[in-house]
Amino acid sequence: MRTRPLLPLAAGLLAAASLHAQTQISGTLQCAKSNPQYAIEVPDGAKGHALALAKTACTWSKPIEMAGLQSKDGASVAVADGKDNHSADRGYHTGTMSNGDQYWVQFQGVSESANGSMQSQTGTWNFAGGTGKLKGLQGKGTYKTKGAPDGTATVQVEGTYKLP
Repeated sequence: MRTRPLLPLAAGLLAAASLHAQTQISGTLQCAKSNPQYAIEVPDGAKGHALALAKTACTWSKPIEMAGLQSKDGASVAVADGKDNHSADRGYHTGTMSNGDQYWVQFQGVSESANGSMQSQTGTWNFAGGTGKLKGLQGKGTYKTKGAPDGTATVQVEGTYKLP
């Protein structure tokens, strides 16, 4: 008989826990050739060592959905520390949702290049916040990028998010 009062309490705790649960997301970004992009050789005696800075515009060919909104487009600014055909990359992405709300991402990864063109990139990312319905946005995930000879790229994004 005493278990009946616990059932509504247990149901209430489960509902509260689900409000703070992580929600899975995945999507695909199509990114243009970086513009502007700069590279400066590092004079440390290592052949092919350079630092690069680039800004890249992207649109979502398969949008992610958060808070009932779909991702639309965005831009990344990244720094790469490269030697030979490998680089360590880190940067920031600002994305815009269908209603104009924005979100911010920090990312880091590694790239492989050939003939001066990025072939692949893998890494991790985390949300750094957002505006409007995305205020207080948290989450993290992974990305895999495939580069094309013309400098464009396709990025597969997976992860989780939660809102307060």
